[in-house]
Amino acid sequence: MTDSSKLNDIPEQRLLSLPDNQFDQLCACSANGESCMLGLFFPCCLFGRTYERARYGSFFSGCCKYFAIQLIFGIIISAVDFDYKWAQIYGPEFQFTESIKSCGINPECKPSFNGTKLVDSLDQSILANNNCNVPVYLDVCKCLLDILPRQCQFIEDMPETIKDNVIDSIVINTIGGFVSMSTLGCFLGYYRKKISATFGIESLSSENFFYHCLPCLNPCALCQEANTVDRLNFNRITIMPTNTVNA
Repeated sequence: MTDSSKLNDIPEQRLLSLPDNQFDQLCACSANGESCMLGLFFPCCLFGRTYERARYGSFFSGCCKYFAIQLIFGIIISAVDFDYKWAQIYGPEFQFTESIKSCGINPECKPSFNGTKLVDSLDQSILANNNCNVPVYLDVCKCLLDILPRQCQFIEDMPETIKDNVIDSIVINTIGGFVSMSTLGCFLGYYRKKISATFGIESLSSENFFYHCLPCLNPCALCQEANTVDRLNFNRITIMPTNTVNA
């Protein structure tokens, strides 16, 4: 039997005001301040609470299911984005650094190094002023001749590379966001349909998906489902007398 103490923060008049075969109003979240705040800032917790009160499992289980979807897609999108940045920026930078270090242990290249650093005459700004070519008056080993011009050109192209990377990052995150929202819409739409079946509420599958797919409607739909489940549970509670009078 549902514990009525969980529902005492909702006005009894509202709990009894709607017919059992429909959800509460979508934009009436303010009727329950707790649900409204949870829907806005902790949606996984609100889903977990509804999941428990609808008797589908524990609060922790429902909360973890919701959170896992967001976490998995967040990791995938971040990994794809970082992999692209690594291929375009971080990877080449690392390769140039490691290649120059390997040249430093070559005896032929020792004159071009001051300790572990290149001599000032091989500074990238000097190469850039010479169209990324090593000045002919410098005696530079073949190892560095193969690396320094390419590194210089990479640095010169960096502004354009960063610009392209920002655009590609926006595309990756936009596509990932759509896939994530669609998956979350299917997941939460499934449980909205399940709530409908459990409590005899009329609903459409496409409508259920639509409510949870859009970020602007998802918190409202979660609050709506939470308030509806609370209301219907309250309506079904058998109120027992607290005190008995002996004859």
